[in-house]
Amino acid sequence: MAGFVIIAVVFTIALWMVHMDTLDAVVYFLLTLALVILTSFASALLAGIMGFAALYSADIVTTTVSGQGMSGVVPALSQLILMLSSPPTTDSITAMNDAKSRLMTITQVYFSVGVFISTVSCIGYILLQRSSHTVNAEHSYQEILAEPQENNADGENQMVAHSPNSSIQDHPISVTEGVRRIWGSVYPLALSLFLTFFVTLGLFPGITSLVQSTRTPYRTQLLPLHYSDTRFKELFVPLHFLIFAVADLIGKSLPMIPSLSRFHPKLLLKASLMRIALFPLLMICNVVITDRTGIPLPRTLPLVFTDISYFLILATLGVSGGWLTTLVFIAAPEAISTISHTASPREYERVIRLVNELMVITTATGLVFGSALSFLLRWILCGCNPFLS
Repeated sequence: MAGFVIIAVVFTIALWMVHMDTLDAVVYFLLTLALVILTSFASALLAGIMGFAALYSADIVTTTVSGQGMSGVVPALSQLILMLSSPPTTDSITAMNDAKSRLMTITQVYFSVGVFISTVSCIGYILLQRSSHTVNAEHSYQEILAEPQENNADGENQMVAHSPNSSIQDHPISVTEGVRRIWGSVYPLALSLFLTFFVTLGLFPGITSLVQSTRTPYRTQLLPLHYSDTRFKELFVPLHFLIFAVADLIGKSLPMIPSLSRFHPKLLLKASLMRIALFPLLMICNVVITDRTGIPLPRTLPLVFTDISYFLILATLGVSGGWLTTLVFIAAPEAISTISHTASPREYERVIRLVNELMVITTATGLVFGSALSFLLRWILCGCNPFLS
């Protein structure tokens, strides 16, 4: 809960800073630095939210993950609406003032929505915490052996395991051994999650934001003159952000459908591997890389797909990534059923939280390696220095 409160405070201060035109530059810098530190601290606290959600039903896990997808839809939609509502102008001074006003409005909307969502999330967390029982835990408790387990002096640092051929022969194992056993149960899911974010971050937004429209002037009559040709190309990148964000949100919400919420871990791993095919598909879209002066660099790969094909591939990237992410977080607690079903209620909760912490670490690893991959892909596309282009 502390993480939600900190995030709400950060957004509130940021919203206040937007309206402070007379704020001293040094003070502004120090406040920004403090907000960055607070945000990092809040992110660390909120990393355990998946462990908390996993103690409940799969619907709660799905809702938690899909809520993360909403954070991408709001700013993308706000930016696109404001750009559509601002007609192009030929006067440079007017254009600069209009751009500044538009940016201010986008910022205010984004931070205001952030405050609202953080407050609602905090209230929802309190209500969920006060609910009678956690569904997953209640189900597990029914399968715990009737004979009570004796507490040992190192109870906080040990987990109790049972022999698969014995009903009551307990033996304590170290935390290191417990982590090893848990990892042995969830590594296919962890690898699936890593590959999911590796592929997604390798392409979006590092490569996808470089894709430009292939529209030609003779096709501009399909749209009103106000939004045709040059105007459409101006809206192309914001539109691509919105399409991906909506697709990601849809994918993360798909497990709410029962038939799309249960799959074997190995099948999820295969699906994650299949997403690698999206690399060549997106790289032969109209990716335009420029040098430091803005001049487009020559392509090293052929141009195949049109705008519609590109948006379909982009939507596939978003839906598949969101869907697999939610499925992995749903399946992770179930993958350790042989351990959790023989644990005490307290140990069960600790195991579930540990599993989801491993998933969060895997997510962060996928994000880092995927982001690094995007620079390699830029080099492949243009044969140039990806850090200068």
